[in-house]
Amino acid sequence: MTVYCYSLPLRAMEETLVVTIDQARVVKVPPGTETLIVGNAAIADLTLLKQGGAIVTGKGFGETNFIALDGAGNPLAQSLIRVVAAEMPCLCSAVWTANPIPARRNVYQPRSLATMPNILAMSRDR
Repeated sequence: MTVYCYSLPLRAMEETLVVTIDQARVVKVPPGTETLIVGNAAIADLTLLKQGGAIVTGKGFGETNFIALDGAGNPLAQSLIRVVAAEMPCLCSAVWTANPIPARRNVYQPRSLATMPNILAMSRDR
């Protein structure tokens, strides 16, 4: 006797949810989802919403997965979650526009181009 078992296929892990650490993101889950399971709760937290959908919160750096289950415990979908650091803005412009620290003796301090003609004129006067 041969018994065949058939279940609805899981959606492949085609989507990777990228979440910034210490921030939340609302995501869609399949209709009928009653339970969410996260692989590593130290990396991400999941909260199922009554209106449908879920909130994913990044708790620690790294990757984990989650699985959505229906009321009977059958898997409906699964996906990867990647928690990353927040992007830092470029500080280059802040460095160049900041007021310079007063120079000490024998320490090179760059000058702006506006003061260069005055320095050249002073050196010619000597």
